[in-house]
Amino acid sequence: MFDLTNKIVLIVGGRGYLGRDFCQALRSQNASVISA
Repeated sequence: MFDLTNKIVLIVGGRGYLGRDFCQALRSQNASVISA
């Protein structure tokens, strides 16, 4: 799909139901995810 290697992504609300799925999807694309 796309490559997010060496990218940092901040997910606000990442502990909720949708946020968790977004974090997993971004991690599968090699992003560094910060959940707040």
